[in-house]
Amino acid sequence: MKQWMRILAALILAACSIIVSSIVAAPTAKAASQSLWVNCSVYFQDGPRTGTTESVSFLLTSGGGLTTYSSDYTSPGQGNWSSSGTTTSYSFTAHLAAPAGATLSASQSFTNNTAPLVWTGAGQVYSSSGTLLFTSHTQTTCSYFIPGTTGCSITYTMSQWAGGFTATITIANTTSSAISSGGNLLFVFPGTQTITSGWSGVYNQNGSTVTAGNLAGIGANNSISTGFNANWSGSNPNPVQYALNGTPCSVNM
Repeated sequence: MKQWMRILAALILAACSIIVSSIVAAPTAKAASQSLWVNCSVYFQDGPRTGTTESVSFLLTSGGGLTTYSSDYTSPGQGNWSSSGTTTSYSFTAHLAAPAGATLSASQSFTNNTAPLVWTGAGQVYSSSGTLLFTSHTQTTCSYFIPGTTGCSITYTMSQWAGGFTATITIANTTSSAISSGGNLLFVFPGTQTITSGWSGVYNQNGSTVTAGNLAGIGANNSISTGFNANWSGSNPNPVQYALNGTPCSVNM
């Protein structure tokens, strides 16, 4: 029984991870080469994990693709999304590590009218024979929510060596209106990176969250660059969750 409960716990976490990633897929990037990472938290309302909260990460692409990453999947979960007016719709499928052959499926439509996004939903897990094993219910909270286009895109380049690196961030204004000087770019380090100095902006770091303030203005359909030096240990993954003056940006891969 304890082993079965552990399996159910893993499956419920997998179900919630894909549901979360699908929900926040409303943002529309500006070009096929762009993508957007979003991190959210999931509160379990029932099942073995009742009363606990987990974090999930996923990748959205401008072509309507959606990829969710979890250790509970045999491969990243794949789905698609579309947005019309204030309504976003999605569907997806994920193959789970346990039980062997189990599949998670879900589809949903919701109205893009909250910031931050808080959503209650459910996902269904099926056996290899198509039998419904269970349905999980969760409440998801995302740090930001973006209806429509993002209005900015990020290009991140980096050169690293043992324990240190230098990075340049190019911020593109993809709208037809200029962005005033004095703005702020926020992003999050997934690893243990620590900034030691920066240029073309005033850098402040609080834990994994970094703010580059007092940026130069950006003309319509134009770009600026800012950068920093930093230390790292263990691993040095690229930053995620970029937001310019509170508006999340897509990322050029």
